[in-house]
Amino acid sequence: RFLFSAMAPLNVLVGLFAILPAAVTAVMQPGPPFVRLNKDDAMIDAKQMVIVADLQEGLYQVVRDLDTVTYRNNMLAHSAIASLFNIPIVLTTSAETGPNGVLPKEIASMYPSAPLIRRNGEVDAWDNSEFRDAVRAQNKSQIILAGITTDVCTEFLALSLRAEGFTVFANTEASGTFTDKLARDANDRMKDGGVILQ
Repeated sequence: RFLFSAMAPLNVLVGLFAILPAAVTAVMQPGPPFVRLNKDDAMIDAKQMVIVADLQEGLYQVVRDLDTVTYRNNMLAHSAIASLFNIPIVLTTSAETGPNGVLPKEIASMYPSAPLIRRNGEVDAWDNSEFRDAVRAQNKSQIILAGITTDVCTEFLALSLRAEGFTVFANTEASGTFTDKLARDANDRMKDGGVILQ
């Protein structure tokens, strides 16, 4: 009897070692495949394009998850990606004649001949046929996206693009919203939907 009680911890250890490899293997299963987005890819096969979604004068001032000056600089930096890497860009605004305002002049002047789709109320830009046509006309498979607000303009469009088969990189530093919680929740939903957060 003593021998059996003394061996009980040993039996537990043996049992643990028996299940440990399966537990480690389960934890170490690979996640989604890594999708490369870099300068060399852009120069070689130009699969990428940029979307600027509703980065408008009236909207960026309501962003509170980043400070206003930093956020504006991030918007401009996001917009400059297309020029820097010589890849296409599609610009879109929502209800720009109202309080949302127009694109900042710095963005508009970077791309005077790029498609600029002025939507009249579609919350998800993908619901606008002119915008869909402009994106599809670029014939690209990877989209670098930023918008205001993160939980509406970026999230809705990113998930719609994923549903259409695009690889989507959401620029979280150039997408802004009202609170940190809204940004986190939107980023979680996008990540769950296969959007790559950058």
